Amino acid sequence: MKFDFFDFFSQVLMITFVVIMLMMLIEFLNVKTRGKLLALMKKHPGAQIWIGALLGLIPGCIGIFAVVSLYTHRLVTFGVLLAAAVTSFGDEAFFMISLIPKQTFILVLVLFGIAIITGYIADWLSRKRNVIQPAEQDDAFKIHPYDHCTTHAHKGKYIFAKGFMYRILTIVAIGLFIIGTLTGYLSHNHVIADNFSIHTHAESCQPNQTTTDHNHIHHTHVHSENDHSPFTGENLVFLIVAFFTFILLLTVNNHFFEEHLWNHVIRRHFLKIFIWVFAITLFIKIAGLFVDVEVLFYQRWGKMILLLFALLIALLPESGPNLIVLFLFMDGVIPFSTLIANSVLQEGHGGLLLIAEKSKDFFKLKLIKFVIALLIGLLGLYFGF
Repeated sequence: MKFDFFDFFSQVLMITFVVIMLMMLIEFLNVKTRGKLLALMKKHPGAQIWIGALLGLIPGCIGIFAVVSLYTHRLVTFGVLLAAAVTSFGDEAFFMISLIPKQTFILVLVLFGIAIITGYIADWLSRKRNVIQPAEQDDAFKIHPYDHCTTHAHKGKYIFAKGFMYRILTIVAIGLFIIGTLTGYLSHNHVIADNFSIHTHAESCQPNQTTTDHNHIHHTHVHSENDHSPFTGENLVFLIVAFFTFILLLTVNNHFFEEHLWNHVIRRHFLKIFIWVFAITLFIKIAGLFVDVEVLFYQRWGKMILLLFALLIALLPESGPNLIVLFLFMDGVIPFSTLIANSVLQEGHGGLLLIAEKSKDFFKLKLIKFVIALLIGLLGLYFGF
């Protein structure tokens, strides 16, 4: 198999840029709405499970961090924590929204439904709501002034600000991303690991193709002339995201750019995301040379192994490793039910905070979610979804 490093590297770079840009936009929205959902939870205790599930859906770890903090301060029930942990799937949310938006929408609906049901069942089984709202904890969630972060008025000439060069560097990078996408140098293909391309019997009977089996998996990738078209639906979405990010970079004040966009998003996440995407996509490419994907894809026991693998990864309180499950789904190696199971069981880095504060509750939470995830995965394998 011929390895096209330029194509591979452009794929990794595009995914990394799209995720980072989406993270910057979400960061802006989070700052603008920060504290409002938390205040709503205190005002309407009966709706806490619903609000907790919504907080968990916030891409990244901000939402689950907030709920875990509220739970460790005994401000919400275990049912609220469970609901948020079910809907939260860490930094993978940014990748899913960027790369598979339609499937992500369905996944969100499924996770939200599971979260609401399991959250109420958990609280009903406990038969009590040990929710204490001590006044001394109120200052634990104070936010620095709203106007200080989100005002668009530049006081003085920000050209002399400390982060000016970083802002220019980021603007140029986004500009190059837009140019690269428009010219086709940067484009996204669903088949990241081209040696995992799966063809049905009908496809394998096309001219110039050979098969030795009713359902044969070819270890080659056929490039169509539209592979790098800049006008695909996904590339248009990427360009829209890039456009709004570009406008955001031009309009936010110095504090927001330096503290939130540069320090919190770019410096903390760009290199880590790039390394994870590079390593995992390269691993999938190499693994495809040695793994009999046909056996894993068409045999139930093979799918069972992949399901257990996806659940094992999800047990870790870490976001990065779960990307391999997403990429395997995108390549058609695992079914949608396995992706759902992985998403239910993981909660990004939110588990780290819970381990530090209440380790017993962390293992209790993981056990409950493991049972739910395993049941979903098995039902998916049985019914074929």
